[in-house]
Amino acid sequence: MLIKVKSELAKAIYGNVHFVLKTILLLSFLFLPVSSFADMRSDSYIISENVTYEFDGPTITSISAGSVTSSGATITWTTDVAADSYVKYATNVALTSSKEQGADAKTATSHSVVLVGLSASTKYYYEVRSTGQNNGSTETSSGGSFTTSAASSESTTTTTTSPGGGGILIIDKNDKVAPTVLNVAIEEIGAESAVINWETDEEATSFIEYGKDANYGSTFGSWDSAKTHRVRLTNLTAEQDYYFVALSSDGSGNLGESQAQVFRTLSYTAELDETIALGEEAISAGTVSEESLLEKLNIIKKMAQLLPGPSILGEPRVEVWADRATISWQSDKKATSQIALAPTGGYNPNSPEPYQQIVGGEQEGATEHQVELYNLQPNTIYNYQVRMKPSVGAEMKSDNFIFRTLEENLEISNYYLDIIDQQKVRFRWATNSEADSAIRFIPYRGNVLAVDEARTIKDNATSVIHDITVEEFLPGGFYDVEILSVDSQGNIAIEVIKYFSTGEDNEAPVIGQVRTNSTIFIGEESRAQTVISWMTNEPATSRVYYLEGVHRAEEEWPAKTELEDSFNKRHIKVINDFKQGQVYSFRLENSDSGGNTSLSQVFTFITPQRRESIFNIIINILEDLFGWLFKGKGGILSEA
Repeated sequence: MLIKVKSELAKAIYGNVHFVLKTILLLSFLFLPVSSFADMRSDSYIISENVTYEFDGPTITSISAGSVTSSGATITWTTDVAADSYVKYATNVALTSSKEQGADAKTATSHSVVLVGLSASTKYYYEVRSTGQNNGSTETSSGGSFTTSAASSESTTTTTTSPGGGGILIIDKNDKVAPTVLNVAIEEIGAESAVINWETDEEATSFIEYGKDANYGSTFGSWDSAKTHRVRLTNLTAEQDYYFVALSSDGSGNLGESQAQVFRTLSYTAELDETIALGEEAISAGTVSEESLLEKLNIIKKMAQLLPGPSILGEPRVEVWADRATISWQSDKKATSQIALAPTGGYNPNSPEPYQQIVGGEQEGATEHQVELYNLQPNTIYNYQVRMKPSVGAEMKSDNFIFRTLEENLEISNYYLDIIDQQKVRFRWATNSEADSAIRFIPYRGNVLAVDEARTIKDNATSVIHDITVEEFLPGGFYDVEILSVDSQGNIAIEVIKYFSTGEDNEAPVIGQVRTNSTIFIGEESRAQTVISWMTNEPATSRVYYLEGVHRAEEEWPAKTELEDSFNKRHIKVINDFKQGQVYSFRLENSDSGGNTSLSQVFTFITPQRRESIFNIIINILEDLFGWLFKGKGGILSEA
């Protein structure tokens, strides 16, 4: 039953039951303890548990448009109660592909919203919306229209200098033609990567929207403007079809895209067996029998089994996202940290190796363990096993555990901003699926966030590439800026920039949370992969410098990854050309949009060693323990 209760009492009493219920509510209100009144948001209505209320929105009157210029207009109206202020506008009467501007504060009955960034000599239709303190909302069905004035010829093009990132930004306010995407070519297709090249007829950004079906789902590229474009996609799945379109937007935000295309990644090339087991050579040469080697190996195995392996203290902790997971645990003694992993369809408990891949490092000396898993599928059940190997003793393998990844959420993959001057900033970002665009900015007043002065600039058109310009920052002021996108299902993605100012940035990014993980894939075509991940306190580009062995910071570091020129806080580098079983040193480099660069300290790690044949294991163990078998003329495996 839906009961509406208002400050002037109910408009009508529908029967004795309703009268009794209303009387109970009023008596409860009178005898509530004083502390209960703090929970009530307004004295204009009554809150009672387990009763649903419906509230009318404010009454809107006196809507008008004034102060119309070539690029702006002021919309005013009044409400009968205090409410917030928003204007929705578009160049068509149906308000399709509309945009919104307004303020969050619910403190005024006289409302005024200044629309900025409009096109000259253009007719705009608009509606106004106000929501009161009781969250009742009113939106006019027809607000009216206005036409902006013609722009002066000398003001159609503006050239500005960007103090944040340097360089010159030219904005053509009359440009409404999207770039033409030409000559799309797919090159360097591998098992996990591909390069896509194309050209445009004007300077534009470079992005690829791609996925395993025509719904795409991922976006990657660069905000840098050019006429020739090259994007390398990484972390792909082997032997998989990928659908994609090339996207380029010009300096006015016009978006051009190519025809949809498909490419297929390659299978992993079979690895050449680099080591011929010494035991096999010995048997072929007739210098030692297989039975003799196996007998000695069995003795060594029995001795090793007398030493207990490590134990897990409690159950592993799992943090999951849609495409990744982090597994953490503790052990009673120092050991390596590895996770054997397979989705439910690929897990075979009756196989000698039930899992499809092994992720983690082989460094010893940890009792606090953490392994990060990447490139997982959303909403998928995974089987996993914890594995630990001490320096001496038996390897520990846990029971089988499971976890499920989350549904894929709307995410902002990266964002970039151009500080045009101390009042005007252009925000650009990408999402993994189509959504609208909004910038909400809240000023600080005396080091206190003035929430009542929050303003929002919104574009209701949906896209995977977003572009909004804010022209209302105060020189030298500080703000919390929220970058927002909402998709058709109501999912929200948000990035918050704390203490943002249009002043010059002289602080370099701060690097932290550095981790390395190595993966061994099980199968006939075994391979190893190393993932280096870290965080910065602000969006920045990224690069990894590395050398084999242990090195110092002052040395030369010639080996490096390609520069990741998109700006992100979370950084991931996948390196496939490290040797197995070797020590490597690496340093991290990050640069923000202001050109400030950080270079980390030196980190070291050991790459995993692929599994050797049984004869190689036998000979290596016996060589360590019984060196007389191999050395000198008296050794049974010595040269003739």
